[in-house]
Amino acid sequence: MELQIYPTHAPVGAEISGVNLSEPIDDSTIEKIKSALDDFGMIYLRNQIIKPTQLVAFGGRLGQLEKHVFDQFLLHDHPEIVVLSNIIENGIQIGVSDAGQFWHTDGAFNKNPHIYSMLHAQEIPVDAAGQSLGDTMFVSTVNAFNTLETNTQHQLKGLNGLHSLITQYKKKMTSKIGKNVPLTNEQKARTPDLYHPVIWVHPRSGKECLYINEGTTFGIQGMDEKNAIELIEQLCEHVRKPEFVYCHKWAVGDILIWDNFSTQHKVNFNFSSEHRRKMYRMSIS
Repeated sequence: MELQIYPTHAPVGAEISGVNLSEPIDDSTIEKIKSALDDFGMIYLRNQIIKPTQLVAFGGRLGQLEKHVFDQFLLHDHPEIVVLSNIIENGIQIGVSDAGQFWHTDGAFNKNPHIYSMLHAQEIPVDAAGQSLGDTMFVSTVNAFNTLETNTQHQLKGLNGLHSLITQYKKKMTSKIGKNVPLTNEQKARTPDLYHPVIWVHPRSGKECLYINEGTTFGIQGMDEKNAIELIEQLCEHVRKPEFVYCHKWAVGDILIWDNFSTQHKVNFNFSSEHRRKMYRMSIS
């Protein structure tokens, strides 16, 4: 079956059909997937019932796989995969339970942020009627930039935003979502605060992306804190306008791949600890 692309109703996202990741994938298909990511920011493939080995092999076709900073939750025998889960086994938390509670872009706290992230749904929480819970919402940072007023676009170019995993975790520790696991001193040392351009030119497509998010951005270089926070909040409100949002309803076997320069995402935590949720996530540089 030939690869088909079906864009969503929103300025972000597309479904890809005609690809079975349990079978060999040729180079042409990989390039079509990358091109779709350039065009839509996020893509999803349904009903991909594959093993971790196959998931890792596919991810490696898209780029260099990176180990996540939360090494206590890396999948045994497959350290390229970090587990996101609220499940506790034998009294031990098996994955990151609070990932995605704020609008964010993965890896913004890295000196060289990874370009793609990938999620593979293993277990999905459902309500009493069998409807899936824990939707993931996406927006396009390219669309966000393009819909700003021209004067604002010019004012933002040349500015640098302060990104901090450490401050994010201080913020998360005040939340009641998930079982928060504090950063170790070694993890803090690996992820010092740093600056990235507020308007980032995409390394593949050349599109301009609004690289500010509520999860990791806590200041603007050269700007006092009050004005910086006000600007960040205004930009974040613009990015996530309801008409810009695509909301993905998960099913087991879904694979989502998104571009971390041209999108932001957030999880709807409308489920609780008795609803099992388990995802495998990979980061690609």
